[in-house]
Amino acid sequence: MIPSQKTMMLEAALQFEKLAKNPKTGAKVKGEDVLMTWDNPEELEIYIRKLQTAAEKLTTMNRILQKSHFDINDKVQQWMSVDLFRQDKKWKEILTDIRYPMTEITAKVKKLYLLREFTNFEFHCHLQKKQVTC
Repeated sequence: MIPSQKTMMLEAALQFEKLAKNPKTGAKVKGEDVLMTWDNPEELEIYIRKLQTAAEKLTTMNRILQKSHFDINDKVQQWMSVDLFRQDKKWKEILTDIRYPMTEITAKVKKLYLLREFTNFEFHCHLQKKQVTC
């Protein structure tokens, strides 16, 4: 897990941790949750499915975020090598290629941290453009 993505994955990680630390199935006996035991194979099977689903969700989210991180990083490196004066159209195209996945991820994850990072990126883009034109 990339450190900057930990906040984005917090909700899924907490759900997994809660399920792993407190293996209650949701079945009720006299108003209380049933704790998981090896004596009840049906309840154990339900718990294992829930745990697997939570682990798959966490793994999938991590893979999506890692891929996006590396893709955006590659684009930023490409973008930084483009001369704004001579290749302004290419500079803008790459910037759009960077912004689109960030916007898409923001919509999927909906975390304040990512929105703050996106705003920070936009601010630095503005500064770079201003420095070049001054």
